[in-house]
Amino acid sequence: KMMSKQPPDKMNNANSIPSTIEGWTLPAWVGCTGSGAVKEAHLEIHKDGSLFDTYDFKGRPILSVGRATDGRVMYVLDHPSISRFHAVFLHHRHLEDYWIVDMGSAHGTFIGHPPNPAKLEPRLPTRLAFDTPIRFGASSRTYVIKPGPEPPRGGHGKQ
Repeated sequence: KMMSKQPPDKMNNANSIPSTIEGWTLPAWVGCTGSGAVKEAHLEIHKDGSLFDTYDFKGRPILSVGRATDGRVMYVLDHPSISRFHAVFLHHRHLEDYWIVDMGSAHGTFIGHPPNPAKLEPRLPTRLAFDTPIRFGASSRTYVIKPGPEPPRGGHGKQ
């Protein structure tokens, strides 16, 4: 089953993980740990050097991002250079860390610090360290994966 057919709320445990997303076969290591846990994490979204938004992974082993507003992605990114189904964050059940996959976007996904961030190869999982800057397409917003749940200090993640 493709993720576009499953509501995001159904992505909370290993039994709900689809075998493919948008025609791409998920690696076997995606999912929860043996105890059913996912390392807690959230995204910080920075705009013009300031914190703009946050989004909690909410225990999901998969978090999809893109411009689509039809329910295919869990976090909608608002920029014309971002593809409808741009990228996915994946939780590694054995290493208990996060990876990112560019889903063949038109304008790319970039990780690392300016001025020379690395452009990801399409559909190739890339391991993410916490606090590594991520950019999607030509958007000036920077996304940073942080450990732990979304802070209660007024984060207003969108769905």
